[in-house]
Amino acid sequence: MSKSTDDKSDTGNNLRDCLIDLSNNENLRKKFAKDPGKIMDKYDLSASEKKMIQDGDIDGIKSSIGDEFLIAATYINVAQK
Repeated sequence: MSKSTDDKSDTGNNLRDCLIDLSNNENLRKKFAKDPGKIMDKYDLSASEKKMIQDGDIDGIKSSIGDEFLIAATYINVAQK
């Protein structure tokens, strides 16, 4: 299923779900550490969402999914640098 980039109702939902699952699931974190692209594809993340994770763009993630989920992004250490 392809999502429109103009569909604002779903903006950030996949990213939020991915980060929450990563924060709660150690096995998923291990898989992410080995092949982050595969996990990001599993959650159907957009190119910009993948870039935010790869770049450790906390401000972009915060803007996309909101403050209440920022802890998930911090917990999994999205910054790969």
